[in-house]
Amino acid sequence: MLKLNDVTFGLFPYGPANGERGMYIDIGEGEEEISLYEQLKIKLKEKKLEKEWRTAIDSTHLTLLAFKGGAIENPDHFQEWEDFKTDFSLESVEIAKTLKIGEWRAPYCLWIGTPTQFTGPRLFYEQFNSLCGIITDKSYNQLATQEIINHKFTSIIVISDDYKKLIKSLKEKYILKRKLYVVDNKNDDNLKKYCLDNGIRYHYNNYGELFLKLI
Repeated sequence: MLKLNDVTFGLFPYGPANGERGMYIDIGEGEEEISLYEQLKIKLKEKKLEKEWRTAIDSTHLTLLAFKGGAIENPDHFQEWEDFKTDFSLESVEIAKTLKIGEWRAPYCLWIGTPTQFTGPRLFYEQFNSLCGIITDKSYNQLATQEIINHKFTSIIVISDDYKKLIKSLKEKYILKRKLYVVDNKNDDNLKKYCLDNGIRYHYNNYGELFLKLI
């Protein structure tokens, strides 16, 4: 079953949404007696984030909903994920009925994680407004990465001490255009120069404890 691990609220640390506020929903696998939506509502109440959730699903002020990848794209959890989407979409529609015309917009949803699951005809990744594929020294699925790159609004985030080797490998496999970003966790002057010399978008991640568990 899908299990809600945690919900975090803060500034989005990198990618095109850098600096935007967002709610990061960490979903994994485990035994649960209630639905993912019910788990989420309980956790929001525990962490006093109900107001932020409301803002995220009515989008009166842009608050990104970032869902952790890994479990949710697994075909074993297809129906659970569809049920969850239905539940929170219905909640959003009910809220829309209380607002004036033009005040409401659909929630802005992101998928964020390491590309490990090729979804093929299910087109799982297309249901999100944008995607944030995080590539580290851990293995990633080449077909899943291509799926993510094919999305119109995608960022590929590289976080690695051996960034030159990893970026070279990615460029040999994919047409990345302006979708590639490198995250600097050490304020590294050599990395800054590398990005400057090679036209790669650079992020210095200094957001402390916000969004600690992005992958």
